[in-house]
Amino acid sequence: MASQSSDFLPSLESRLTPSIETLNRLKTDIFQKLRVAVPAVVVGFKIGPPATVSVVIATEEYVLKNTSTVADQLQIATMPLTLPILEDVPIQIAGGGGFSFTVPIKQGDEVLLVFSDTVLDGWLQNGVNNTAFTGGETGVYPTDLRRHSLSDAVAICGLRSKPRAIANYSTTSAQLRSDDSSVVIDLAETGITIMAPDVTVNASSSATVNAPAVTLGSNTTIDSRQFLFHVHSNVQPGTGTTGRVV
Repeated sequence: MASQSSDFLPSLESRLTPSIETLNRLKTDIFQKLRVAVPAVVVGFKIGPPATVSVVIATEEYVLKNTSTVADQLQIATMPLTLPILEDVPIQIAGGGGFSFTVPIKQGDEVLLVFSDTVLDGWLQNGVNNTAFTGGETGVYPTDLRRHSLSDAVAICGLRSKPRAIANYSTTSAQLRSDDSSVVIDLAETGITIMAPDVTVNASSSATVNAPAVTLGSNTTIDSRQFLFHVHSNVQPGTGTTGRVV
């Protein structure tokens, strides 16, 4: 039977078919509640364990505004939203195999926040069971059903906006460096270069240098004695050896 309509009521077919506006509003509402990643700025740092930061999200956002007015129903109405400081956000630390690379995180550093699919609390507190390494259950279960929540953010350090971009970025080598290039460890195919005001090597057992040639500067000192300008005592002509450096 064909759907009936009148001059006063919509047809049954139109009432059962969602409008494009309704679907768009539903899609926007879902996306408004879905958090994936966003830049943020560090306002505090705790060594831990685990190491965490307090951050302010760097971008403002708009959310749907609850309204019942006819004018707002014809278009998606939004309002600005200011988010609170996110406290105790765990940070990603580059590492593996028993080694880690750490940096002294400071206020003003920029990071990328990613929001976990599930609750992080249990894993963050207890890690995973050893059976997980062989394919067993991890033993980490969510404490509630929240997903992509502000409470489950992880900070990835190193994201930079244009004003904080690294100057003199090397395109031919890997570098561990300070932002101002005053300290640089440069690893290139041709060799390793270390540039710094002072370099100290502390070896608990021994230090060995194997090279066909070693070049030292003119002001090199050994045991607090200048290498090129030292003198020897008790020098005698002949085939004997000199005394120790004085």
